[in-house]
Amino acid sequence: KSRMWEVSSERSSALYGLSYKARCIEAQRGEHQYNRFLVGTLNLLEQNQIHQIEVSPDVKNVTRVAVYEHPNEIWNLSSSPYNKNHIITSYNTVPDHKASLWNMNENTHELEELAQFGYHDGIIKQVLWNPIDQSNVATIDTHNIRLWDIGGQAVSCINVGELNQLTTACWNNNPYLKDQILVASGDSLSGHDIRQKEITFTIKRAHEQFVRDIDININNPYYLVSCGDDCKIKFWDQRNPETPLKVFTGHSHWVWQVKYNNYHRRDALLISSSTDGTVNLWNVSSLSYKNPKLSLDTYNTRTPDKLVKTYDDHEDSVYSITWSSCAAGPLDWTTFASLSYDGMVVINRVPEDVASAVLGS
Repeated sequence: KSRMWEVSSERSSALYGLSYKARCIEAQRGEHQYNRFLVGTLNLLEQNQIHQIEVSPDVKNVTRVAVYEHPNEIWNLSSSPYNKNHIITSYNTVPDHKASLWNMNENTHELEELAQFGYHDGIIKQVLWNPIDQSNVATIDTHNIRLWDIGGQAVSCINVGELNQLTTACWNNNPYLKDQILVASGDSLSGHDIRQKEITFTIKRAHEQFVRDIDININNPYYLVSCGDDCKIKFWDQRNPETPLKVFTGHSHWVWQVKYNNYHRRDALLISSSTDGTVNLWNVSSLSYKNPKLSLDTYNTRTPDKLVKTYDDHEDSVYSITWSSCAAGPLDWTTFASLSYDGMVVINRVPEDVASAVLGS
């Protein structure tokens, strides 16, 4: 069951509501012709679902494409950048957490399990596709970074120590640092070379409380952003990790996720979500790709680093956000989705004047 609305003339966002609680939304990353998103439900006592939804090009309405039944409550959902119908979910079977690779059968609207990724220590915090090599994936559990081939065979395991409890992770998406996975442990950050099994950098007390999310700037593999329970968003250069490059404060409660816009040279824009029920759109031009169409003076005056807009469509904690992967239209790169714990999906778009400033038009 689901609740659906079309956008009204007074509203600039499109809405889609599930009847169950939910914690994860992901762009269908291998789908570049349509604005499609995948939403996983979190229901301990009943059958769970993955809703595949599509947003119209003008972001005025949302259509349900399919509903896939999933046997357990879904804690993480990661869509393949290589095959639009392949996803990995981590799920709670009580008492164990497991992870599986699935094929979404477009004809039968059923999930077909292709592989299961073995034993884990505690809760699976993250499931990651290798952004460069489609033959392997990673899972992050309480104390380990585990590497697997796509068929579910274990490749290697990096234990970070019993005293370090991992909270989140991100695989560096730049070819120059393709063997690096970044992890958060408590209030600290570290980088791990998964081939050499070496620590590449450490940031102690990156946040005053738990770190909740990390993301990499695709145009500069050494730049990363983090957010946490101290209500802050921090930007770092892993080559000089002693002091953050910039700190944003714009949420009144825990910041759960922060995501760069990873379209080519659009990294000035970020979105963040919080348990305060809001989604924030940020401009951080000073740390982004410098468009040759814009002079330095233009960057300093026309696109200053700032909170661009706060979206307050949700009535519950917003645990998950994602940018669209669609590339069919000129403004598809400005579309993003957010999900609150009550199962409400909200689709928004970057204001056109802000998008034009980033593009230099």
